[in-house]
Amino acid sequence: LPLHPEFRTMAMMFYVPPLSPVVSVIEQGLVKLDLPPEQVDFERFESLDKARIPIRYLANLFSLGDEEPIRRILRKMLAIRIYKRRQSVDGAVDDATVQVLAKAGATVEEAEAIYRLTTLPTIEDRFVFPPYHREMSQEAIYGDPLARKGETGLGYLQAPVRGA
Repeated sequence: LPLHPEFRTMAMMFYVPPLSPVVSVIEQGLVKLDLPPEQVDFERFESLDKARIPIRYLANLFSLGDEEPIRRILRKMLAIRIYKRRQSVDGAVDDATVQVLAKAGATVEEAEAIYRLTTLPTIEDRFVFPPYHREMSQEAIYGDPLARKGETGLGYLQAPVRGA
């Protein structure tokens, strides 16, 4: 299918949130640079509506207009970002960070698993292919795959079961 909003098709990419610090916060129309990174991270977690991409747009794109799953996912994504940033930059995770994870509905183990899956996936995790093509089984059964050229595809065709 084409990448088109009516068909709800998206490119097969995963967005991995960066662990770099948020550079600035806009406060009363002015850029404020003197905030500590902890305050910036926690403020961003609390104010999802100020995101660069509107939540309504993401909801229309991914969840048929329902904003709650998008908010839940963004909260979890930001909580994991805060957790991994504290772990890698500060070297330790404080209680406030664990509370942010709990508030987002995630555990430390789940945060590590999500981070590992999005940043260090194996080929098997990244791509999902069917085990083999149907034409290979046709070749084994009938010998000549070109004899059934118009009938090939992925998987097996099963005749519908009629009646009770």
